Amino acid sequence: MISQAQVLLARRQCGVLAELVGQTPDGEVYCPTWFTTGSVAAERSGHRGALGMCDALDMLKAHMQGHSWGIRRAAIFTINQVGKSHHGSVVFPAAVFGALPAAKVVMTGFGDDFIRESAPYVKWFMERPEYALAYPDVRLGGIGTVDASDNAHRVDVLRREPGSGDGGWEKAGGYLVCRSFGGAVNGLPMHCGIMTDLYKNWQQA
Repeated sequence: MISQAQVLLARRQCGVLAELVGQTPDGEVYCPTWFTTGSVAAERSGHRGALGMCDALDMLKAHMQGHSWGIRRAAIFTINQVGKSHHGSVVFPAAVFGALPAAKVVMTGFGDDFIRESAPYVKWFMERPEYALAYPDVRLGGIGTVDASDNAHRVDVLRREPGSGDGGWEKAGGYLVCRSFGGAVNGLPMHCGIMTDLYKNWQQA
């Protein structure tokens, strides 16, 4: 059973929002760890005071919301398969759009396949009924292409007035643009830029 306290906390902490949805776009059950969700799971596992990647993401979102304790930049370095992409490229933009529907987020990375999947993954996350418990009046619209390539996607953020029912969805001014390093990302107005997997391997780095 999902409590109102958990829903309220999910609006403030990416780790709790990820737990609330409880699943990844690949269909896997979400398993929080202290080094990903940080202070949320650290208290449970005995790692009191530990900071994880979601703590950094929360502080980034806080800066965008105008809080003095927020941070402007963060770099996340982890081993493979610990949730870096899920938290940084799916949960974080979904949390940003929920709190700031007019935010403009641009995401870029090395792999074309990953970038082609990014916008659908964020859209899937924001369409989950659990996400709607925290942000019932925000969603993403249809996914379109920025140009002729299929590795540059844009999707607008939609918002409706609270209590307006299933109708009343309008563009909120925000958007998510995802494109690989094969295309330019400059020239696009943005409030937040996400760069993931900048290099394919050690040799290229």
